[in-house]
Amino acid sequence: MKTYKKILYIIFITGIATLICLDVVSQNGQQVMQSSIYNNKLPLLIIDAGHGGEDGGAVASDGTVEKEINLNIAEQVYSLSLLLGFDSLMTRCSDDALSDKTLSTIRERKMSDIDARMKILSEHKEGCLLSIHQNQFADRTCSGMQVFYSENNEMSQPLASSIQSYTINNLQKENTRKIKPTTDDIYMLKHANNPAVMVECGFMSNENELQNLKNQRYGTKIAMCILFGVLDASNPERNI
Repeated sequence: MKTYKKILYIIFITGIATLICLDVVSQNGQQVMQSSIYNNKLPLLIIDAGHGGEDGGAVASDGTVEKEINLNIAEQVYSLSLLLGFDSLMTRCSDDALSDKTLSTIRERKMSDIDARMKILSEHKEGCLLSIHQNQFADRTCSGMQVFYSENNEMSQPLASSIQSYTINNLQKENTRKIKPTTDDIYMLKHANNPAVMVECGFMSNENELQNLKNQRYGTKIAMCILFGVLDASNPERNI
């Protein structure tokens, strides 16, 4: 039954993606996709839905929990990536952390979860990490995607720049945010040797953006911007 639902979901996403391409994907963007695919330069994508299980992440004023939005967008990135020809995997596919449940403290379980995600990276050294998160801030007027990148791999910064630029040019035209190198508290990016970025898709503290982030169609647009940003970074001689 789960397999059947997954097939239906992929078919649905395919139809939605075809329509959304008219809104989100420029002609140059389509050329980037075709060129990258035909040159066989697509990286393995490791799609990481942040948080999960008892670790819900940020909580919006209406009770929406970050982990749910993260997983929804990550699932769309995964489904669309397969349609575009990527080899992809997800660190988590359900509302479960990757931690050892037998550990006694929340801190121990949280570190166990991070260790499990880092193990996936180490087992796929050729993989590119796309960690999906949401932002939150006391100033509720803040909005827009912001991408953080690891400084351990030279491909991380251009990847972050490409995703940020593609999203601003095609979806969030008023977004003035800049990419940033990772801070010490973003453990995965700080210690990853793979090309690695964390995509803060938007601000759950902004009521209008929260409603967008909860909307399936908008989530698909975010997923497409992320993927076309990856495609553009895979083919840097083109600028979009």
